[in-house]
Amino acid sequence: MFKKKLLIITGAGQGIGKHIAENVTKEYELLLISKSNNCKKVAEKINLKNKREKKAMYIKINFEKKINLKLLLSKLNYKKYSEIHLILCAGVVDYNFKSYLKRSDWIKVFQVNLFSQIQLINFFINLVKKKKYNKKIIYFSGGGAANSFKEFPIYSASKTALVRTVENYAEIYKKRNINIFAVAPGTIRTKMSEKVRKIAKIK
Repeated sequence: MFKKKLLIITGAGQGIGKHIAENVTKEYELLLISKSNNCKKVAEKINLKNKREKKAMYIKINFEKKINLKLLLSKLNYKKYSEIHLILCAGVVDYNFKSYLKRSDWIKVFQVNLFSQIQLINFFINLVKKKKYNKKIIYFSGGGAANSFKEFPIYSASKTALVRTVENYAEIYKKRNINIFAVAPGTIRTKMSEKVRKIAKIK
């Protein structure tokens, strides 16, 4: 029996994650993840478009907290897929101008942008590392890792830390056919970038 391919996409309720989910080729089924019910709306739209075929599943996860991996695994019948890949789009910027003065805000931003991403990457690697096909993890790092970003210093620090993590993981797992990338596509008009534009100049 033909086994389909699966894409797991975080931050799929809006922005880049939503755009990828709505435009991915038909060979992939989708597991959409976001902290709000927006991913449910995206999944319903995709399934309505595909009519008889339920192509998209969804799960609500708050990335500010430790992820319940059992809940994630319950949604994922991974044995039915010939390939599984992971695209990480979820992220936040500093909550306000003085966030960098608050330890609690450092913890919140790092939990979303770094620790939850690492938790998902580790979960994914353990799920597929014994599979023979080439596995891909694509992480959207954004411009925060490119250089200093005084308007959003926590965001910049968290993205820089994850880029280096991705580089190290890529070296560790390259012999297991696990390809891990960090991608900075440039400024794209999203809710996050609009928030950033109100405070900082970005290209």
